[in-house]
Amino acid sequence: MLTVAAVLFASCSDDDETLNSMQTSVGFETEAIAIKENASMTKLPIVIEGYRNGDVSVEITAEGTGANPAKEGEHFRITDNTLSLLAENDTTNNATLYIEFQPVDDKVINDNREVTLTIATAKGATVKTQKLVVTLRDNDAAFYEKFHGKWVITGVLNDGTELRKNITISGAIDEEDPKYNKELTVNAPQML
Repeated sequence: MLTVAAVLFASCSDDDETLNSMQTSVGFETEAIAIKENASMTKLPIVIEGYRNGDVSVEITAEGTGANPAKEGEHFRITDNTLSLLAENDTTNNATLYIEFQPVDDKVINDNREVTLTIATAKGATVKTQKLVVTLRDNDAAFYEKFHGKWVITGVLNDGTELRKNITISGAIDEEDPKYNKELTVNAPQML
């Protein structure tokens, strides 16, 4: 009975992952991208092309490159280095997986940093565009963006009462945005 149970267990575990065996490719959508270090979470696409009859998964590595290498955990974070598209979720010829890439704003003026993301392994597909160079553009040298963040405003009212309030200043960070370098937003709850 134990032998039969072991055979059933082994056959069930083989069914857990059925890799794709059709002609399918995976690759980064582009070979280079620039992201400001104060940007929010950015989704970097990995495109899967071709019909699939099983699972496709990729493992991503990150290595600081260039004259000023970025370090994972210090200058950026990646939510998950292993991404999968399961066969039961496959309904189209093309699909996209996303790397969740979070730059870290260090509040220090520095040269742009660089990291190269690489598809280290691909299961159930061949690799098309294996590398993506991410340039982390420094925002701290930009005078306009130096105002962004949390501030404390102080003053004295007509009756001599001191006023001390927390405020937040924000604005566009995309240099292509028409409001960039022209408009700031102040959030001052319960100011008066």
